Amino acid sequence: MDNANFGCKATVGQCQVIIARMPPQCDYIESHLGGGDIMKRKPAAQCSIGIEIDACAMGQLRCEYPMEAE
Repeated sequence: MDNANFGCKATVGQCQVIIARMPPQCDYIESHLGGGDIMKRKPAAQCSIGIEIDACAMGQLRCEYPMEAE
Protein backbone atom coordinates (compact mmCIF):
# COMPACT_ATOMS: atom_id res chain seq x y z
CA MET A 1 0.00 0.00 0.00
CA ASP A 2 1.24 3.48 -0.83
CA ASN A 3 1.88 5.24 2.50
CA ALA A 4 1.08 8.62 0.94
CA ASN A 5 -2.55 7.51 0.59
CA PHE A 6 -2.86 5.55 3.84
CA GLY A 7 -6.15 6.56 5.44
CA CYS A 8 -7.13 8.78 2.51
CA LYS A 9 -10.92 9.02 2.19
CA ALA A 10 -10.74 10.50 -1.32
CA THR A 11 -8.99 7.50 -2.89
CA VAL A 12 -11.70 5.07 -1.78
CA GLY A 13 -14.63 7.40 -2.48
CA GLN A 14 -15.71 7.72 1.14
CA CYS A 15 -15.79 11.54 1.44
CA GLN A 16 -19.38 12.04 0.34
CA VAL A 17 -20.63 9.07 2.38
CA ILE A 18 -19.07 10.53 5.53
CA ILE A 19 -20.14 14.12 4.82
CA ALA A 20 -23.74 13.07 4.07
CA ARG A 21 -23.98 11.64 7.60
CA MET A 22 -22.65 14.77 9.31
CA PRO A 23 -25.15 17.16 10.93
CA PRO A 24 -24.66 20.94 10.43
CA GLN A 25 -21.95 22.23 12.75
CA CYS A 26 -21.01 25.45 14.51
CA ASP A 27 -17.58 24.08 15.44
CA TYR A 28 -15.68 21.38 13.55
CA ILE A 29 -12.42 19.86 14.77
CA GLU A 30 -10.58 17.24 12.76
CA SER A 31 -7.92 15.75 15.05
CA HIS A 32 -6.15 13.66 12.38
CA LEU A 33 -6.36 15.98 9.40
CA GLY A 34 -3.96 14.30 6.98
CA GLY A 35 -4.74 15.66 3.52
CA GLY A 36 -7.93 17.28 4.82
CA ASP A 37 -10.20 15.50 2.32
CA ILE A 38 -13.26 15.75 4.55
CA MET A 39 -12.62 19.30 5.76
CA LYS A 40 -12.07 20.61 2.22
CA ARG A 41 -15.30 19.08 0.91
CA LYS A 42 -17.78 19.54 3.77
CA PRO A 43 -19.85 22.71 4.22
CA ALA A 44 -18.05 25.37 6.23
CA ALA A 45 -18.61 25.58 9.99
CA GLN A 46 -18.41 28.82 11.97
CA CYS A 47 -15.11 27.58 13.38
CA SER A 48 -13.01 24.89 11.66
CA ILE A 49 -9.84 23.52 13.26
CA GLY A 50 -7.52 20.94 11.71
CA ILE A 51 -4.82 19.20 13.75
CA GLU A 52 -2.00 17.31 12.03
CA ILE A 53 1.50 16.35 13.19
CA ASP A 54 2.90 16.06 9.64
CA ALA A 55 4.11 19.54 8.62
CA CYS A 56 4.34 18.45 4.96
CA ALA A 57 0.64 17.53 4.89
CA MET A 58 -0.26 20.83 6.55
CA GLY A 59 1.81 22.80 4.06
CA GLN A 60 -0.13 21.32 1.14
CA LEU A 61 -3.60 21.87 2.61
CA ARG A 62 -5.78 24.39 0.79
CA CYS A 63 -9.31 25.09 1.98
CA GLU A 64 -11.86 27.45 0.39
CA TYR A 65 -13.02 28.82 3.74
CA PRO A 66 -11.13 30.09 6.82
CA MET A 67 -9.73 27.41 9.09
CA GLU A 68 -7.21 27.24 11.89
CA ALA A 69 -4.44 24.69 11.41
CA GLU A 70 -2.26 23.38 14.23
